Amino acid sequence: HKVFEFGDKVVTEAMVPRTEIVSIPDDSTVGDALKLVLEEGYSRYPVIKENIDSVTGILYVKDIVKQMAQGKIQNYTPITEIVREAYYIPENKMVTELLDEMQKNKFQIAIVMDEYGGTAGLITLEDIMEEIVGGLQDEFEAMEGETEVEIIDERTSIVAGQTGLDEINELVGSELVSEDFHTIGGFVFGLFRRLPKVGEQVRYHNLRFLILEMEDRKISKVKITRL
Repeated sequence: HKVFEFGDKVVTEAMVPRTEIVSIPDDSTVGDALKLVLEEGYSRYPVIKENIDSVTGILYVKDIVKQMAQGKIQNYTPITEIVREAYYIPENKMVTELLDEMQKNKFQIAIVMDEYGGTAGLITLEDIMEEIVGGLQDEFEAMEGETEVEIIDERTSIVAGQTGLDEINELVGSELVSEDFHTIGGFVFGLFRRLPKVGEQVRYHNLRFLILEMEDRKISKVKITRL
């Protein structure tokens, strides 16, 4: 599979193009938004005025859930009451720069603008992580033949970062599920929310993941221990 050169990527190479963006009109209600969430399943939606070139903000599903649970909003509440500010970036921005900005300013989605002020696409923290940990699903499928699994004892296994989550679930009897990642390397990267170092570990439910090897900003070997 191709070696991923992360440092020289611009955001247009990793973004969701404008034709594939699922957005919501700014005059929608919370009820409309929930209906859209059920149909589409995303966790964040650009809010638009007339069309996709007029993004006015971002709607986070977790904001709806939280505020409904607190009784602050109802189905008929206009979404404008809970929309967050959108973050706009030029299409020639480097992915590495954007990742730094996302970590500093604590946002997870950005609208990519073209030179005419229109919307070229959107890019999320998950898109960037997916790029870092080995690219797209077809690459994962191409690598399936290369996955290594070494069983140490009944509680401990050492696996290659590109091993699919389904394979891991069968191996350790877990139920790891992720909308954003297809491999164990990606999943563990998502738990750290940053680039981990060799020797660092993270716990998830009854599993502990220890980073054994990194390769070109990718997690290449992980030790999984059932606690």
